[in-house]
Amino acid sequence: MKTLVLNKTLRIFEALARAENPLTLKELCRQTGITPPAASRLLSDLTESGYVRKASYREFEPGLGMIDLGQSALRHNFFSQNAIRFLHSELQRIGIGGALAGMFNDRLVYLYHSLYENGRHFSMLPIPEQPLFRSNIALVILCSKYGPEKAKEMLCTELHAQTPEEETAQRENSILQRIEAFRKDHFAVWDNGGYGWNICFPLIDGAQVYGLSFLGDPSMRTIPPRLFLECSAAAADLRKILTRA
Repeated sequence: MKTLVLNKTLRIFEALARAENPLTLKELCRQTGITPPAASRLLSDLTESGYVRKASYREFEPGLGMIDLGQSALRHNFFSQNAIRFLHSELQRIGIGGALAGMFNDRLVYLYHSLYENGRHFSMLPIPEQPLFRSNIALVILCSKYGPEKAKEMLCTELHAQTPEEETAQRENSILQRIEAFRKDHFAVWDNGGYGWNICFPLIDGAQVYGLSFLGDPSMRTIPPRLFLECSAAAADLRKILTRA
């Protein structure tokens, strides 16, 4: 019984955390598969304890308790904090932004994300959930975990399901080119339109696969050789830190 209650509670947490707007009891039940009586009892307990907040008489959203859990987990997660500090200092030295993420249930979970503008770093956490086919980090993680063919199948299937037909050919071509480059070079470079370039390397820590991206300024249409070498060296140093952690 306790296991069932915990499972239902986690499903409610996940549904509320992913939702862009407060959810009604009916919507929560539809998304989680929990019956209305069971969901109503759990929501009442979670609201009383502060983990869930009633946005209106019929709608629910994450409470301060859920938000505190997420923030505390981000500050004290299992990923080496020495590695995070090293990454931040290297990005400041090089003068670019960067991102570090893993995957849970085929959804990206960011441990670090920053942009670099006018000599300063700006944290971009939390990151709104985005389709995997729009992420160079997702492509690198999927290629590393499942292999290039499975990654191509997953990304292109999602692309065709979520993108107007007239836009799919160009996006699919970009995906296929980056997967082929990753197969050969073990990193992926993406010129993301007006958003600048993005070079991503895999980081493997035991059974966990992460993606490490270096984010170029939109004014840079190509990657200067010096920057490419510095990004490659920073990724290699980060792997060494993880090995020693």
